[in-house]
Amino acid sequence: MPSWASTHPQPENRTHLIESRLAEIEPLPSNLTVGRREYLQRLDGMVFGQNPREGYFEEELFLHPDLAFRFQFPGGWKTHNAKDLVAGVSPSQDAAIVLGLAQGENALRAAEEFVRDESVRGERPQTGRINGLQAAWARFEVVMGGKSEDLAGRALFVQHGGKVYRIVGYTTKSRWSSYTQAIETSMQTFARETDSRVLNAQPARVRLVRVETPTTLSELYQRNGSSLSLEKIALLNDLQPNARLAKGDLVKLVKGGTISESSH
Repeated sequence: MPSWASTHPQPENRTHLIESRLAEIEPLPSNLTVGRREYLQRLDGMVFGQNPREGYFEEELFLHPDLAFRFQFPGGWKTHNAKDLVAGVSPSQDAAIVLGLAQGENALRAAEEFVRDESVRGERPQTGRINGLQAAWARFEVVMGGKSEDLAGRALFVQHGGKVYRIVGYTTKSRWSSYTQAIETSMQTFARETDSRVLNAQPARVRLVRVETPTTLSELYQRNGSSLSLEKIALLNDLQPNARLAKGDLVKLVKGGTISESSH
């Protein structure tokens, strides 16, 4: 399978990455100490949960504030946002759309490189504009070999913000006609993001609060407020909601951002 056809990092790549990082770790010193207070102070300001600056979903609509683009996956598809790709998979898990970055700054050149890949049998790329952005696209097939059915799909390359985005929609060859409209309609939605609400989205952050007078976690929560429920804040601090707090204790709260309780 070509690497672009994976909606998650390939297992062999993950294993190699982990092994290489493990090799860089030096033996731990024998005189380690626990510095709880110093550790907590380092957490102040840390991003909590999903960082919308790295892209986030509103149902099937993917929004990326830092890169200033949006992309709509087909309705009902299961979506996934990773560090180096964004993907959507059909409800029947027999088709996918994968969005990532291509090499270079020219959409046509990136498309030509794509169809020249030894695993791809593609048409000559066409060029045009998608929502005002320079783009190139091509229909392609991939011969899988063995008992696996060949793949068919369309690859779109779009120039935006000094980068080239690669959007590949594919399924098995026999199902391509069933998914053509959904995939091609989705590809037409890649666009520059201009909504200030999206462009200014900020993450929730951990904020440390020092207890000034003896109180309970519940009372501290009521006075200071938080983006999380009291129950979640209690869990975050390994405490019960009615736990007693002494003067000088440090408590973790979460402030700002837009947080989905179901994701924590």
